[in-house]
Amino acid sequence: MDGKDAALLASRLTGQLDSLVDELSKDLSEERCSSILDDIIQATEELSVLQVDNEQSSALTSKIRASGITLWNRAVSLKTQEHTNTHLIARMRHVACNLTFTASREDESKAMIKKQLAMAMKTGRAWLDVHNPTMADTVLELAEECLEKLEQKTPSSSLNQSPEKTGEGSKEYQKNAFRVKCFRAEAALELSDEEHAWIYFQKAKDLLHQLPQEIACLSMLCYNFGVDTFHRKKFDSCASWLRESYELGKGRRDVGPRKQSRTLRLLASSYIEWNPTEHWQKALNAIGLANSVRKGTLKSDVATEGFFAVAGIVSSLRTSNETIHTPDGES
Repeated sequence: MDGKDAALLASRLTGQLDSLVDELSKDLSEERCSSILDDIIQATEELSVLQVDNEQSSALTSKIRASGITLWNRAVSLKTQEHTNTHLIARMRHVACNLTFTASREDESKAMIKKQLAMAMKTGRAWLDVHNPTMADTVLELAEECLEKLEQKTPSSSLNQSPEKTGEGSKEYQKNAFRVKCFRAEAALELSDEEHAWIYFQKAKDLLHQLPQEIACLSMLCYNFGVDTFHRKKFDSCASWLRESYELGKGRRDVGPRKQSRTLRLLASSYIEWNPTEHWQKALNAIGLANSVRKGTLKSDVATEGFFAVAGIVSSLRTSNETIHTPDGES
């Protein structure tokens, strides 16, 4: 295709793109919206491979970027409305994100990379919220690429400074890096990819010395992973996540004794479900620790919880010849 034909096709496709995005601003059925998004994806793919001169390329990218921003704003607007299909919003964000990345291939400015990173992170979160980890991981890979580009543009010394000396730009980078690692861990776990879930978790954990305020967040994430794996009956994995949650939450006022106690009781349950004969002592230790964690705020309901937890362990071992020693505070 010669330059003239390419320019004509580009003009036709951008016009089509504008019309499709404009149509999405109307009150349409979800089926029609989905069909329009398919057409936008097709037009974007055709535009991305066109070979045009520099002047035409600049005009083309401006139009594609404008369509992406309009579509993104439409997704934000829909999110505020009740009874909106959250899957449709996630897909709309994804298409808008792709438009922006397509239009910005030649723009390596820090401002543009930050904008792409923000869009990719929010799109990844949207896919996670509708339980589509595959799509989430796809767009979060783009977020990782943005982080790598930003890292190259940021002096390494400023990224490794202590929290009190870190500038606002580096703090923003570290927070975004932390969130992306957490999101990718979440996607990996939902895909039953335990190995990568642990890898991304460890990368997030490595950032905590610069982001101490995020410790409670990571502790809660581990607890949620523990709940998820417990429901999947992966009790060995559950115990590992819950131990991490407890260790991260030690001494943290923003985690608190109630949450720590809850984590330990679920840990005890995971040990018993995993293998009561082999792990009953660990379960009892977890319950004893749960009671000691809440000792200062111990109420009758907490004592009752401890009693029934121990009773459950004893019950699960009724046919066993093991001798059971209850932890301090239980009898």
